[in-house]
Amino acid sequence: MPHTVSFVRPHISIQELETIVLPDFAVLTGINGSGKSHFLDGLSKGAFSSDSVQDHQSEILSFDGSQIAPVNSTEFSSALRQQEKDQRFEQINQQRKQFKKSIQKLVTQLGFPPATVISTDFLLHVQNTPNLREIHANLDTQQIGHGKFVSQLSIFARQLGAIVDQTLPMNASAARKATFEQNMFDIIFMSDAEVLEVSSWNWGRTEPFKQSFAQLFGTYRDLYGVNLRRVGAAASGHSDANPLSNEEFETMHRRPPWDIVNELLTAANLDFQISCPSLYDDHAFTPQLTKVSTGANVSFETLSSGEKVLMSFAICLFNGSDDRQETTFPKLLLLDEVDAPLHPSMVRGLLKTIKEVIVQKHHVKVIMTTHNPTTVALADEESLFEIATPRVNKISKDRALAILTDGVPTVAVSYGGRRQVFVESDTDAKLFSYLYEKYRHKLDSELSLSFIPVGIKKDSGEEINSGCDQVRKYVGELTNAGVRSIFGLIDWDGKNSSEGPLRVLCEDVRYSIENLLLDPVLLIPALASSNEADVMDKLDLEGDLSFLGISSWSQETWQVNVDKLTAFILGVQSEGDDTVKVEYLNGMSLKVPQKVLTMRGHDLESLLVEKFKFLIPYNRNGKKLTDFVCKTTLRQLSNLAPMEIISTFRMLLSKR
Repeated sequence: MPHTVSFVRPHISIQELETIVLPDFAVLTGINGSGKSHFLDGLSKGAFSSDSVQDHQSEILSFDGSQIAPVNSTEFSSALRQQEKDQRFEQINQQRKQFKKSIQKLVTQLGFPPATVISTDFLLHVQNTPNLREIHANLDTQQIGHGKFVSQLSIFARQLGAIVDQTLPMNASAARKATFEQNMFDIIFMSDAEVLEVSSWNWGRTEPFKQSFAQLFGTYRDLYGVNLRRVGAAASGHSDANPLSNEEFETMHRRPPWDIVNELLTAANLDFQISCPSLYDDHAFTPQLTKVSTGANVSFETLSSGEKVLMSFAICLFNGSDDRQETTFPKLLLLDEVDAPLHPSMVRGLLKTIKEVIVQKHHVKVIMTTHNPTTVALADEESLFEIATPRVNKISKDRALAILTDGVPTVAVSYGGRRQVFVESDTDAKLFSYLYEKYRHKLDSELSLSFIPVGIKKDSGEEINSGCDQVRKYVGELTNAGVRSIFGLIDWDGKNSSEGPLRVLCEDVRYSIENLLLDPVLLIPALASSNEADVMDKLDLEGDLSFLGISSWSQETWQVNVDKLTAFILGVQSEGDDTVKVEYLNGMSLKVPQKVLTMRGHDLESLLVEKFKFLIPYNRNGKKLTDFVCKTTLRQLSNLAPMEIISTFRMLLSKR
């Protein structure tokens, strides 16, 4: 059920807050400084209230990425554990004897002989039989009436509950607990051996993200050792040993906890395993964490921040499904950017554990803040909220992703027919976005494309964290995380090949996007528009050089002029095997020197600037010659575009 968060008093930056109804699992985002952490801190300190919580000090747990960490287990000593168990048993026994004596006196006051043997069945019979002579014909003088007896017995039963809580293991089954609640006096009439038997299953208690592996593993080891001794005793002829078979032991005590924990660590892609105790001795035991790939022993404290988060949630998954230790879950769990250190492929598992184990199974309300676009992409849309004090607003996934643009590529899932395409740089993203909007009417697709740079362009024009390796990284991580609407588009660079959602521009034909947009057919109108007479004289191009005139050139005129331009650029005329057939949007097909298409894109730019000095201003201070071509040729003569532009978009819109 949703819960309502209300304002109680100002807290740090949040001076007022409108009441908001949040779902069981809310993912909260916002710009830096919007107050996300202050909102969670205010909830944990009672400045804001949730109607799911009565006591904010005891019913709320709050963690950030640095706080959520598995606790390093202390040593487990069977001898010390036995000593504690003996002391607890002695305390329980003293209480049992005192209650038995008090109840015996109460029965005597009813008129029963002092030697009357009492039991649970006897007490229930007396309690349900107002005419006591039906039970015993020769009662002595009654000092108390039946009603007083029943009332006092009820008080004793409530007091006995404390003994039952001390005696029964915290993980006792609901059926066993119900048995004692219905027949509370059983604890008084048990033999010492029976009390020891039921109390031997006390595995301890823990919190959702913490674990005392020493106590848990050691208790299982001790129970196994007891059964081994019984097996030996039975083999020696002791008929009362009553050992369990391996199957019976596992049915009663379940699988070894270390097996389950290590399976969960493996499932979480953690390169660690927890050591287990020897089953054949009772030496003191301290669990050891081992890095599987190296065999090195490490401490929990030395784990990376991401490993600590993953380890903690793997433990939470264990605690949520294994009830041998009592796990105390809060009413409200606050998680402040615990996903920040995580590899994107790990986020899906984190969200699944929160939703299925913490929220759905243990009915905990969770509010999680994030700056991680992968988290937003994978979260349920109904869980997304933005803090913009004094309000916390329900927002769409598009809005949430738009917020998270501070140097991190934004990501969305494939709803509304949108596909996200990571490209190598901010420059590439702008070029592809321009080309897509210009030619999308020719694509005949209900899907749409959004181009996202992996790098950041500084004011100086320098691009950082860019390149095809970054595209591979993001596409790989997000695909592994289950995001199906993601593609990558990288330059051929003379070696790259398409694979899965990673696509290569003009594969095996053009080195890069520069070679595509600095195609000779696109260059000629751009150069002609400069009105540099000396340049045009050197090229000696044929035909009318106005945009209107160029639009009416024949294919033959185009081929002549392409040959002249490329020969001027390269310093040599290319023929036959040195040329590649290129098709254009207007239907013509021309032979273009292979070298112009396959030389490094930046080398081609440098060569053009060297040959045409007037282009220098268009290729410095962050400017690119490709922008110059787009703003001249493609703006006026869009049908001169190479067909590779259209085929690239169709490739991205096709099935993966």
